[in-house]
Amino acid sequence: MTKFKSPLTFFTDRCLNSPIIINGLREAGLHIIEMDDYYGKYAAENVSDEVWLEVVGSQGWIALTKDTKIHKKSRERDTVLNHHVRGFYLTQPHLSAAISLARWLHHKSAIEATCQSSGPFWYAVQADQIVRVL
Repeated sequence: MTKFKSPLTFFTDRCLNSPIIINGLREAGLHIIEMDDYYGKYAAENVSDEVWLEVVGSQGWIALTKDTKIHKKSRERDTVLNHHVRGFYLTQPHLSAAISLARWLHHKSAIEATCQSSGPFWYAVQADQIVRVL
């Protein structure tokens, strides 16, 4: 098993652009890079999933999103596989920011432990467990 540098760096998709989620993850000790901060607010709105996923993989970061279809779309799935992306998504994307944050934090230890392995992988973050889907 490959040991990754600490702290792990998590890259949040624009769909997680909520101060409640971002600040809560940071307060829990996670190193977060927001898509808006990386690309700029207006540019981030037009960045394709394939582009940001390639960056995440090439930097050794971990993707966090609410997009439930990335692993099902062929171009995005191929990007995850070809660029060794490690990623997680919430299975219920319409949860409130507070409940979404609670879900991420509930699984923080399992996510961090999983991220000690090399990618590619993609996990569904469910209420009671994380499940590998790719």
